[in-house]
Amino acid sequence: MPSVYKDKKSPYYQTDIWINGNKFSRSTRKTSRREAEAEADRIEQRLREDLKVDTAAETSLRIDDVALRYMKDVGDHHAGEGASITEGKVARLVKYFGPDKLLTDITHDDVVQLVNWRRKHKVGNGPNARPISPFTVNDTTEQLKKLFTYIKARQVKLSDHAPNFGDDALWLREPKSRPRALSPSEHTRLTEAVDIRPDAEPLILFERITGKRKTECFALEWSHVKWDRGMIERKGKGEAWVIIKITPAIRALLWPLRGHHERFVFTYVAQRNMAVKRKDGTTERLIKGKRYPYTKDGLRRIWNNIREEAGLPIPATTASGCTTFGTTSPSTSCGITQAPMG
Repeated sequence: MPSVYKDKKSPYYQTDIWINGNKFSRSTRKTSRREAEAEADRIEQRLREDLKVDTAAETSLRIDDVALRYMKDVGDHHAGEGASITEGKVARLVKYFGPDKLLTDITHDDVVQLVNWRRKHKVGNGPNARPISPFTVNDTTEQLKKLFTYIKARQVKLSDHAPNFGDDALWLREPKSRPRALSPSEHTRLTEAVDIRPDAEPLILFERITGKRKTECFALEWSHVKWDRGMIERKGKGEAWVIIKITPAIRALLWPLRGHHERFVFTYVAQRNMAVKRKDGTTERLIKGKRYPYTKDGLRRIWNNIREEAGLPIPATTASGCTTFGTTSPSTSCGITQAPMG
């Protein structure tokens, strides 16, 4: 039976599961020891079923086995919600090709067909459904390319029919973003609308002061804040270091947030008692008035409510699922920019 323990950085019990000499650390997302122990057993069972840790699977080129090894060696180490996002991309490829398809049997023409299949997918239902963006289609191709790079790095020889990812036919043209600046009246309405969620105001102001990506803001942890050195340091997209100087404005913004949460800098206040189903299949019960760390989807809902209150259009989510608070950066603006504050 896996052991469970409390980590100072999380309100949930954690568990370490050992399978064939490999250690897998997971959050049970349970605050009760009894529930955590039961969940740890379920996690271990799922891991044993999913990993298929036998000798054949460790060398197999079935796309299902390669995907499992890739997640263990690469995907599981992606920061924040990156691991679950990568897992979803890999699972889509396994479902499309079938778990028994050898990765080395996938040809260039197979990838062309994958692109054509993916571009037919839509977001939403009914008459308002729209095609997914070229960014999202290319994201699928990029993930397949990463699987091929993964096995090539392990000395697997590819055939002459292997995909040529340098071929433009495998990639859709991605339109350049065209940000629109807020008008003075829109700026005023947006500033006033933030009052409906004062708990979100520190996060919104921090993003507007720093101009950083959404994920570099809402996932900020106290361990990244180096008060003594006057710097915020964390790994961002592509494992690159993101460095932010703690200016007087940033210090004044962050200092009052100490004590809200043991691990995360920015949190929101639950507006009502409710059960929330997480992507890992667990259910978390939120208590009205208590603070919780932001999730990507939860933050998007809060921001869209603020935009609606301000009478601003709610844009379609981009391939990266970006939510922005009106920065001057086209890469994160989702089409609307304004002068940064601070």
